[in-house]
Amino acid sequence: MSRVFRHCVPVVIGVSLLAQLAAVRLRGAFEPRSVPVDYLNRYRPQAETILAGGGMLLRGEPRTPPAYPLALAGAIALCRGHGVGPDAAARLLNLVLMALAAALLTAAVRRAVGERAALCSGLAFATYPFAVYLGLAPGPEPLYLFSLSLTAWLIAATMGSSPWWAAAAGALAGYSMLVKPIGILLPLFYAAAYLMMGRQDRGPGSRYARPALVLAAAALAVLPWQVYLRQHDIRNVLLSSLGGATAYEGWTYGLAAGAGGDRADLPADVIALMGRIAGEGKDASLTRLFGVVARKGSERPAAFAKLAALKLVRPWFGTDEQWHERTIALVQALYLLAAVAGLVLWLGSRNGRALMAPLAAIMLCHWLMAFATMSILRYMMPMSFLLAVCIGVLAGRIWPGRRADAVHA
Repeated sequence: MSRVFRHCVPVVIGVSLLAQLAAVRLRGAFEPRSVPVDYLNRYRPQAETILAGGGMLLRGEPRTPPAYPLALAGAIALCRGHGVGPDAAARLLNLVLMALAAALLTAAVRRAVGERAALCSGLAFATYPFAVYLGLAPGPEPLYLFSLSLTAWLIAATMGSSPWWAAAAGALAGYSMLVKPIGILLPLFYAAAYLMMGRQDRGPGSRYARPALVLAAAALAVLPWQVYLRQHDIRNVLLSSLGGATAYEGWTYGLAAGAGGDRADLPADVIALMGRIAGEGKDASLTRLFGVVARKGSERPAAFAKLAALKLVRPWFGTDEQWHERTIALVQALYLLAAVAGLVLWLGSRNGRALMAPLAAIMLCHWLMAFATMSILRYMMPMSFLLAVCIGVLAGRIWPGRRADAVHA
């Protein structure tokens, strides 16, 4: 068994690929009503526009940042010569990216905590049912998870090294923002992680160098895209033009049923508050919408408190179409119980804090963004890294036999 622990990264890659392939074969049994609307309406058309030499906008609008359409265009171009269509190429890209994300998470845990926890963490992520399901639908989420796992590994591996590694982490944060705009606050959370993990005996200049480098590098990473938008006479748009619409759906989700007729069971005063928000917030910009939410919420504080509580909890089980939310909540509860037990053990061990910091930053950032916009599990999925590692720590602790030490390689 010790050989399996030593080769935990390739083992996890193999399990991830098998889980994804099995899910592809069984995808009709999960949710036959599911249709990848964003992929069909935005991502594939934009990738095809890029391949046709039409630039990185979709019908003249920045409907999505460029990173995933560019990656998808590359996958389509590579697969086209082998008789593989664009949809199959998109799913193949997802399969590879999910396996790489699992591998990077495993490598980070192996270095920070140990081989035993690394194998268990990697297997927990590779078989996490909602991560597997996420990889089924063509879309940017697997590329986004890959970029986050790469950043977490880099931060954990270089926390005590040259401050310039923080610039690399900042550049990756900027790249993550170019995959999905929901990562817009990642540089701030990574900078906070560096600040909290910085040695207290350093002078102020040394302690604040890493956070400053993260923020500067992230800004430089997204600058070319913003310049590109300006060159095409698109102003006052940061990353994507869909921010307001996404937040509007998140604050009024109880007003409309999902595609299958499923509807959220909400208190009457919360529904009334959503109606008031919808009355003034539809088609509003992101900043104006938040102003409407604040104003209407102050008029009905009790209803707003209920809505805010619901939006804090719902990212752990909510879905776009309000499907299977009770079942998802039950499964999540089981995972969360195991993760909390593992987190207590991890905190008590005082080991691997350099990895805990970026994983906590990732989870808190996306929890906040899911609260502010659409409170759905898909937006909250980056929390699966911390969830998997905590479960891995628990499983590694109760596994019989001698525990493996961290491997700094």
